[in-house]
Formats: sequence, C-alpha cells, structure tokens
Amino acid sequence: MKLNKLPFLVIAGALTCIISTSSFFAQIHSTLITSGNQILDLCNEPFVIRGVNYSLADDWKFPDNLNIGGELSSQIALANPNTVRIQWYADYGQPARPQLTIESLDSVISRFARNGIVSMLELHDFTHIHTDTTAFNNQILNWWLSAPVLNLIEKHKGHLLLNIANEYGPAMYPAPNYTLNPNYNTEITNWVKHYKSIITHLRSVQITIPIVIDAPNYGMDYQTVINHATEFNAHDPYHRIIMSCHAYWNIPANDVANIINQLSQLTVPVIFGEVGNVDFSCAAIPLETVLQTAQTKNMGWLAWSWHRDGECPTRNMTANETAWNSTIDGQFSSLTSYGNTIVNNAQYGLKFHAEKMTNCVVGLEENQLDMKLYPNPVSDKLIIELDNTPITQIIIFDLEGRIIQTIEGNNQSKMELKTASLNNGIYILEVESQYGVSTYQIIK
Repeated sequence: MKLNKLPFLVIAGALTCIISTSSFFAQIHSTLITSGNQILDLCNEPFVIRGVNYSLADDWKFPDNLNIGGELSSQIALANPNTVRIQWYADYGQPARPQLTIESLDSVISRFARNGIVSMLELHDFTHIHTDTTAFNNQILNWWLSAPVLNLIEKHKGHLLLNIANEYGPAMYPAPNYTLNPNYNTEITNWVKHYKSIITHLRSVQITIPIVIDAPNYGMDYQTVINHATEFNAHDPYHRIIMSCHAYWNIPANDVANIINQLSQLTVPVIFGEVGNVDFSCAAIPLETVLQTAQTKNMGWLAWSWHRDGECPTRNMTANETAWNSTIDGQFSSLTSYGNTIVNNAQYGLKFHAEKMTNCVVGLEENQLDMKLYPNPVSDKLIIELDNTPITQIIIFDLEGRIIQTIEGNNQSKMELKTASLNNGIYILEVESQYGVSTYQIIK
C-alpha cells in the first residue's frame, strides 16, 4: 500500500507530526526517478504511467482557446489519467498556424499539475526523420537547451517527463515507398551514438528529470530497445532513462504478449508511449492483449489519441470527428467506443487503474487541521486558512530539509504568504497551531 500520510503522535492531547530532516526528507525527491524497471514518484513509491496522448499543437484553435474554455486539459482530466503526453513542436513549419509559445505550454502543464497529472512533453518535428543529425541538433536539441525551455523544465520538474522526439530514428521500411531498408543496422548504430550524445548535452545543463527515448522504426522496434536500453541508462549520469515503444504491432496476440514479456524483464523502465486499437493504416491490432499484459506486468501506457488523429479517425478517443470547427471533438461527453474502453474497462481502464502520484506530505490522517491552502501551484502569494484556529507559526523547507523561511503567526486563522521570491520548485510547508503541526507540499 502506498504511503500518503505522515506519522503522528498523541502528546498531552495534541497531535504532533514527526519530521526528521535525516529520515523524512531523505525519502522524497524533487523529480520522478527510476529504479530498475520501475518509475518512482517524489515519495519513492512506484508510479505506473496510465494516460493519453494530447495532440495539442495540431489544434489550430490553440492557444487562442486557452482562456475561453476551449483548451481540453479539463476534459482530459475527467478521464482520470495520471499522465498526459503533450505533442509540441520546436517549429511547426506552417506560418499560418497560430504561434506556439512557451507561456501557453506552461499554462497547459500547470493545469494538468493542478489535477495531479504528470505531463510528458514530446517534440513532433522529426517524426520518422533520422539521417540528418546536424539538423536535429540545430532544431530539436537546441530547443531543449534554450533558456525559456530550461526555465519551464525547472519550474515543472516535479511533475514532468522529457520525451526527446517522437519516433525519431531509422525505419525498416521508410516512407514514402515502404521498401526494405538495407542500411537499417548501420543506421541503428549511428542512432544509438547520436542519442547518447543528446543525453550528455541534456544532462550537462542540469536537466535531472527522466528522459524518454522512443524506439526507432516508427516507435515499434522493440528489439533495439532490448539491445540498447541498459546502454543508454548506463550512459546517463542520473540513470533515469525510460524507453518507449509504440505498440502498433499488427501481429497475432500471442506474439504481442511475448514482446511485452521480454520488455518487462529489462532493468530499465519501458512504457508504451502510444497504444491504439488500429495501426497507422487503420488495420486492427490486439489492443486488449497489449493493455491486459501491460496491466499484469505493471508497465505504463498512453493511448493515442484524445482527439484529432491525423491518420486514422478510428483511434480518436472522442467524437470521431476531425473537422477543425468541431464542437464535440475532445469533449469527455463524446467518448467513442474505443475511448470508452480506454477509460472505463474494469480490467485496465484509466478510471480504475490510473493511480496518481503519491502525496506523502499532505498533513495528518486523523484529526487533521481543517485547512485551506491555495493556490497550489503558487505564484506570487499563498493563502493559508484554518477553520477558526489561530496560526502560531509557518516554516517553509526545501526538499533537502533546509529551512527556507520562518513566519510567525499573527493570531489569525488566515495568513497570506509572499512567495514571489521563492525559486521554482517543490517545498514543504509546516503549519503550526495550538492543536498541533500539519505538513503539506506546495509547488512553485
């Protein structure tokens, strides 16, 4: 069972939290991490990805729809994912498209965070393009290394995963002719070398969040994942590599189950960054086998796609309507049969099996102080309000257990803290009243 509360003691009728900088703070992290083939949340508990893909940047109503109720994060949250893979572009390549900005992306990630949802940010520019590493570095790597993006990552590092590039790598049968590629093995060797160089660059600028690498061959080359996952993880100084396969294997169900069994035995986490009911040519694939086997093996997956599938509308989770002026595409109320399976299937659906990250710092389980704390994530100020109970002291800790700030109470039940000077990150808030101490996690 997951930890979700701090321990407490009864002393002279009052409840007091046990907080030790040498024990309690040692068990939580500032980012998700990996251990063996598991992803661990900030409280060192297993986190199994269950979620959807969000074709955010292909929605030409975005970002104009951000503040008029049209952006779909609130609709996606109704499906109860714990992770959303967000499609983005360093350069969309069409001047007519509304401009994509880091500020609008920040807003969407923040909205998911407020719903307890992890964002996996991926760049879509180099999908299926694999030969020009210089162009990749100039466009994709430099985007990740740019100051605005680094600031975004630092701000959201407690609920963010970095998916370098969607399906970047060589193809066994490359488009447009889809004929056998005789140079595939040589290109894989170069692809591995290039991705190791990318890992080095990302870590050199103090990006510490887990890095997700899509398999080559349109995300489906599971054998390359088996062959090189450990090598990638060993190359990463933080050892926080997650490999991703896109489970569009149009093969018998038993063969799919065998692939997943092999991947589950690796010592590096493997997720299915895209799963669907059909492949890119709309041919049926054994989705139930993928999801049932992943459920048995505690392997993560993300359904493609919440809305606007550009290749096959059959794998649109909502509305099954791709018109740009659609008023129902992306709405939770318009779940398709496929979408209903992803959300409501009792054996593996999001409603029953997408467990959010543990919050190991949420206060006392019993006789907890009746407190309101908002907004969280915070920006310039944080409001703390107890129910008719004067606040005597507030202490803010960082995740290393260092005291950042001590604020004496004002003998009022409501206080406003100035938080503009805090660096972006995760903090522990200790609130004391005459009835005891309660501890909470805040995000800036």
